[in-house]
Amino acid sequence: MAALNDDALIIEYGNLWVGDDAGSIVDMGAIRNLRFTSEQITNVIQSDNRGEILRKSRMPGKIECEMLEIGDADTLENIFKGIVTKSSVAGSIVNNYPQVKASGSWSYNGFIAFDFQDADGTAPNIDSVAAGTNGSLTVNVDYIVTQHEDGRWGIRVLDSATVTTLSQTITITFDYTPAVSKVITGGTSQTATPRYVKIIAPSEDDSLITRELIFTSALATSPMLLPFVEVESAGDVGVMPVTFETRKGTTWTYTDEISAA
Repeated sequence: MAALNDDALIIEYGNLWVGDDAGSIVDMGAIRNLRFTSEQITNVIQSDNRGEILRKSRMPGKIECEMLEIGDADTLENIFKGIVTKSSVAGSIVNNYPQVKASGSWSYNGFIAFDFQDADGTAPNIDSVAAGTNGSLTVNVDYIVTQHEDGRWGIRVLDSATVTTLSQTITITFDYTPAVSKVITGGTSQTATPRYVKIIAPSEDDSLITRELIFTSALATSPMLLPFVEVESAGDVGVMPVTFETRKGTTWTYTDEISAA
């Protein structure tokens, strides 16, 4: 017998995104067994002479999954932000690195990220910026140095008197000091930073139509687990179970576009 409502079947895979807020969330990559649970917590107050005088319930949210891409320090710091600290170890400086942005691949005021970033998070030093047709460009006149919301540094080429056409290459020559390693440090008493957690499950028929779950303020309540495995013996990669739970007094939201019609 066919389902009463095919659109009510949950047959979509889910992608997990985590960040400080809606504008900074990052895709957590390959996962398994993504699920949402909301159990009722009920408090009942009884009196000696009037029986039950108060009943209050709430349904906190819980998102659980098994993460497969767990070796990345940025991912671990994002999940356990506040109770672990991320730092970088800088390598040797690279001077006069030429980055070429092809004609047609950039736009006025469009962000052009540097191919490489400084280990300490500061802006790389620019030696020169040149346009294939218009020649040498001047900072704060023809272009500006700026930081994207995701933390990367780059430039934005302005529609100036010098830059007369988009049909030319842009060559950025800069110096940068790469990181040779990233370090996660934990173990001391710290205050966890609330996480904004989002599940996006695209429809099989149209990826622009989704089911979404949002935790506006949650904390990772599971352990940090780094299982080191030999793939041929284990038949799998290292897996870390992760659980996010909403904080008391905050909301979760489920939005269903798939069965809306």
